Amino acid sequence: MVNRKSFDRSNTMRHNALEVEKTKIIFQFVLMLTASVLCGIFFTRLLSYEFLNSTLINVSRHFNAPFRGCGSFDEILSKYLEFCGCDIVCLTLLLLFSFSFINYIISDLVLIFSGFKFGMSIAVIWYFSFARIGFGNSFTFLILRSIALVVILIYSYRMALYSLDIRKFSDNGRVVLNKKHLLSILLFTVNILGLIFIINGLYCLLIYIF
Repeated sequence: MVNRKSFDRSNTMRHNALEVEKTKIIFQFVLMLTASVLCGIFFTRLLSYEFLNSTLINVSRHFNAPFRGCGSFDEILSKYLEFCGCDIVCLTLLLLFSFSFINYIISDLVLIFSGFKFGMSIAVIWYFSFARIGFGNSFTFLILRSIALVVILIYSYRMALYSLDIRKFSDNGRVVLNKKHLLSILLFTVNILGLIFIINGLYCLLIYIF
């Protein structure tokens, strides 16, 4: 009976420790993402007029003629995949490094990059080029890119949890893959990739319409 109580107490302590770790992870990731978005917004104010002017030209071209020069479906698809490239690279990094013990560092870097980039884009659109691209394009960017950013945040969190599983099954620093967890995370990754493609496809369609 004593052993049973000790076993239950030990399981409860491990469960509580895991829940605390999960809370710390999501808090850290949300904090990193929020801070990087704000830094991106404020950093834009420090940029030179010449740099902003060249940026505004590219922003206007992106929204006013997203598929300029594309004469076939293959060219449109290529440009669309190019637009999705940054998100795909971020997700790939998160997936690959979920198998390592620097998972948190890579996740932080990916979130900082994504948030900073998003913050700068928000600042450029709302402070400098809103009149050029209009409300429809601005609203489309803000909503759909925010959703894409949240998707990356959710994926980062899931990869961090998977990293915890790897630590539990590791022996002397060697990674021992759990096939059940590996299959689960691969299926989740496919779903996330599909969601990113849908979000970006809807984004490209709407800015083409507007």
